[in-house]
Amino acid sequence: MGRIPTSVIGQSILIRPRSIISFQPRGTGGQILEIRIKPGDLVKVGQVIAVLDFPDLQEQLRNQQEELAEYEAENLAITNAQTIRSNLQQQTLQLESVSLPQQVAANVKEIEANQTKLIAVKKQSKAYQERIAQLDDFIDLTQRRFQAYTDLVAEGAVAPLSFQIVNSENQLQQSQNERTNLYAQLENLSSVEEELASANINLNAQNENLRAQLEKLRTDSANLRLTDLQANVQRQNTIDNLKRDIDNLKAKIAKDSLVISAYNGTVVTVSGNAGEYIQVGTALGTLRVNNSETVDNENKPMTTAYAFFTPEDANRIRQGMVGKVTPHLLTNRRFGGLREEYGAIPSKVTAVSSKTVTVQEVASIVGDSELADALVQNPVPYTIPDNGRAQNLPVVQVELELRQNPNNPSGYEWTQSEGPDTQIVEGALGEVRVTVQE
Repeated sequence: MGRIPTSVIGQSILIRPRSIISFQPRGTGGQILEIRIKPGDLVKVGQVIAVLDFPDLQEQLRNQQEELAEYEAENLAITNAQTIRSNLQQQTLQLESVSLPQQVAANVKEIEANQTKLIAVKKQSKAYQERIAQLDDFIDLTQRRFQAYTDLVAEGAVAPLSFQIVNSENQLQQSQNERTNLYAQLENLSSVEEELASANINLNAQNENLRAQLEKLRTDSANLRLTDLQANVQRQNTIDNLKRDIDNLKAKIAKDSLVISAYNGTVVTVSGNAGEYIQVGTALGTLRVNNSETVDNENKPMTTAYAFFTPEDANRIRQGMVGKVTPHLLTNRRFGGLREEYGAIPSKVTAVSSKTVTVQEVASIVGDSELADALVQNPVPYTIPDNGRAQNLPVVQVELELRQNPNNPSGYEWTQSEGPDTQIVEGALGEVRVTVQE
């Protein structure tokens, strides 16, 4: 019984790994200002090969700079207003710190004077009370004597209206008048004492209020300084953050505006023109890398084919499976079919990507965006692409090692003959068939 192989078909390209690379914007798409290279030019590592402009980023930078200027002007105005207010408040605090304690001291002196007056008033009141007590005793004694004398006159024992009696009556009247006057003065002293005590209470209350005012001024001043400090820090943080954003944006513009070669090599293609807008991931051109490995292998056949399959077909491919690579330039169509002039190059799968690759990733491998589009748009050769679905289909990258034969002119082994009389050019497209089952 014979074996019937089951194969999956994909697009392939023969290139030297990393021999041709694309150069493109580093991080941001922009407008091309200048391209400083042309095909065939030699470039060195670090050489500026193109200059880009970023109108959107420049507009963003201008807006941020205007915003910064507004913040700084506002901050300056607020700071000046705070300084004026703080100076006025400090002057008020200094004046009140002098005047309020002076008022308190004056009140204390007045309280002390009132206290001295109170002592004198109380002393005078005590003297009046003592005199009134003396007068009360004298009046009482005199009145009792008059009563005794009246009784004796009634009995006829003594003559009425003697000189002594008249004199005693005068003394009694004088004593009564003096007592009445002393009571009036004592009442006045009581009123004075109440007024002095009330005045001292008011003065003490006034001093407490003055001390509270001074403490409130100091507290308000400290709180205002703290509030201003917090507001100043917040405004300064906003300004510092905006300055940092501006510096970062300037650095990004400065960095991304220069397309710099990361390799020594020769320019193969230039894709853009001054004035055109280029997106991120779009190549400006391709560069053939000059290194010892590339130079040594320039005249040798390529050892690797990169193939691209649909995810469904790639899921069936495993490392070590055998394949056949047929360059398109060695095939022709006859009678509606495909005729291989020399057969195919035997190969072996060496790597299968674990995920799909994008057009940009394919372009970075093959070094040309148009080649990448050709490989990705229709990963299954010789089928009619669906215009609604065939553009940029998801594909999986597979690497195959080509079987070499130095005895053949092309340097490869072929399935039907010795192959063509010339070497196969780098970048040749073709089809690849990988046997997934027999």
